[in-house]
Amino acid sequence: MGDIAFAMTEYGPDFMHFLGKPLTGMGATINWVVEGYRRGGIKHLQRIGVDKGDIRYYKQAEKLQAKLGTIYETWSNSVLKVSGGKYPQLTNQIPRSQLLKVKKEIGRLTIECLRDMKPILQRMEAVSARIDSSHRMKRRKKSHTHNTLDYYSSMLSGIVSGFEKMQESFGKVQKHVDVNRVVKEVLEATAFFRQRKRSTDQKTIKIGVETRLRKSLPKTSIDPLTLMSALTNVFSNAQKAMGDSGRMTVETTRTKKNVFVRVRDTGPGIPRAKRKEIMEFGIGTHPGRFPEVKGWGTGLSLSSGLLEAQGGKLRILRTSTRGPNRGTTIQLRLPIKPVAKRRRRA
Repeated sequence: MGDIAFAMTEYGPDFMHFLGKPLTGMGATINWVVEGYRRGGIKHLQRIGVDKGDIRYYKQAEKLQAKLGTIYETWSNSVLKVSGGKYPQLTNQIPRSQLLKVKKEIGRLTIECLRDMKPILQRMEAVSARIDSSHRMKRRKKSHTHNTLDYYSSMLSGIVSGFEKMQESFGKVQKHVDVNRVVKEVLEATAFFRQRKRSTDQKTIKIGVETRLRKSLPKTSIDPLTLMSALTNVFSNAQKAMGDSGRMTVETTRTKKNVFVRVRDTGPGIPRAKRKEIMEFGIGTHPGRFPEVKGWGTGLSLSSGLLEAQGGKLRILRTSTRGPNRGTTIQLRLPIKPVAKRRRRA
């Protein structure tokens, strides 16, 4: 059976990676103001364009940033403990029989970490708003230092909100057996990764999505959370393969016995030599194409196993490394739920 924590794990490390840079940047900015003032006094504040009256707000921000750092560090230590010190290189380090359990636990820890960060980030935004208000009252332009603090604060809040929205959408999936509905919920939940700024250089990542969903699809025998987990992984792989830009097409169709979900990306495709092994445990699908986050090479293998256990199938339908049709299409086959026959009355 599928699990929300398992699905969240496919994106959880991505979110935590994205948090690292703005947390570090925010800490450096606050330290630049507060420590500089402690050592250089008013002259330091004048050099960086910070009003003396605002120093109390930066000290408040310093305490909040320290709390965020503690939560982040706790998450890192907990994940290392859960994985036996192997995170993030879980592949071929942990027995396959234990890996699913470990990934679910990492997903749970990530959910808790970002949940704990949310109220602190809200307070950080309130502190930033007070500095804005102070600048307006004194008819002063916002300093570069405050713009930087404001930028990192907004970025962190956006990341946490994106993760929260994903969790909320995944929670809805449990209530639906409609395949098209599950597809839409997972697409909505993972939208953050298709429209954002890259954390390393702030380059805009923009990946388009086209849906071709057949109406009135029958129910399938696949558990909704299993389908969600599989789709999450397939969408994640497609987005990482395309890098900064591209287009992902999601199509649903049916035959007499099965419903099919096909996900096509415009990435580099899979080389012929790796096509047979790509579904094997420990083989990644996007080496070097998404430098911010390194995959574990376990998602497709585990998702395929979860589907097959319920009579479904996940396979590479088509892939090309060159020409106008470059890219990969992954197909999920979902058996149609049998309709119980009514007994005739004697």
